[in-house]
Amino acid sequence: MIDKQIIDQLINDDQFRKWVKNGEYDLYWSQWDQSHPEYHEEFLLAQDMISGIPFDRRPLPIDEVNRAKNRFWNEVEQVEKQRTPISIMTWKRALSAAAAIALLILGYMMLVSPSEVVEKVAVVENEMIQNIALPDSTMVVLNAYADITYHHDREENLRSVYLEGEAFFNVKKLKENNVYQKFQVETKDMKISVLGTSFNVMATDDGTTVVLEEGSIELLVEGYDRPMLMNPGDKVYYSKSKGLFKEELVLAPDYSSWKEGVLTLTGKNLGEVVAWLEQRYNIDIEIDTSRADIRLSGSVNTASTSETITTVSIAAGLEAIQLDDKSWKME
Repeated sequence: MIDKQIIDQLINDDQFRKWVKNGEYDLYWSQWDQSHPEYHEEFLLAQDMISGIPFDRRPLPIDEVNRAKNRFWNEVEQVEKQRTPISIMTWKRALSAAAAIALLILGYMMLVSPSEVVEKVAVVENEMIQNIALPDSTMVVLNAYADITYHHDREENLRSVYLEGEAFFNVKKLKENNVYQKFQVETKDMKISVLGTSFNVMATDDGTTVVLEEGSIELLVEGYDRPMLMNPGDKVYYSKSKGLFKEELVLAPDYSSWKEGVLTLTGKNLGEVVAWLEQRYNIDIEIDTSRADIRLSGSVNTASTSETITTVSIAAGLEAIQLDDKSWKME
């Protein structure tokens, strides 16, 4: 069954149209197609539709657009009902008439919607680390069980993502119509505003930690009168639920070494490392609160859950005990 919503999202996506027309954002859309095999047919059909768009088409009256849209989806439904096990290319040819109707709609929409909001979602549902390219070519490394949503509002000259979990950002500077497009990362605790820079963000239920590696960023924290400026090496932790704010100078690369499969322990205490392990492996680790401030040193490979937890426990002078598949204890 063809997913109408997916086709609508693709043909209304400015970056998707640019990719089809001139190859921009090729890495992102190639990865998108590979990551969504269940929508491959919708992906191919949307390409065909975009390829034939006449950009000099004059706007259509809105009632004609609506009638054309209804005719298009009626054609799709009819083809889908009569569909037999044939090749994708044969089926696509059968939909060519419906696609031609859609071109009229797109010609209108591209003229009346130059500032539409673009949205992409990426979710890591396992323990793998995932590299993604946002539609603006910003590169993001997502840690395990992370969730990110992307928007681009051209009227506000603002690119924004909402993050749950941990991610490292290498933000691409973007200029449209001689205006720099700001980039903002939002978590439940704060907003992080940048133009082009590299930084690590970890957003958990307990709070958000930001470590700046290159450039400069502004933090917009609820309850503070004005943005706070961060410089390379700054680490900031804020928890809205706890009303807790901390800042310190650190070696920034130590907080993004997880991208290479290594967790740096040096300079960190057991409490923050345990919080990272819980997020990374989607588990619970019990420790006595009196041991949370134990300082650690060294580094550990993160490929194996049990080996990583055991090594961290040894570094803290403790013993790791596995209670069940999702629960551990250090004592």
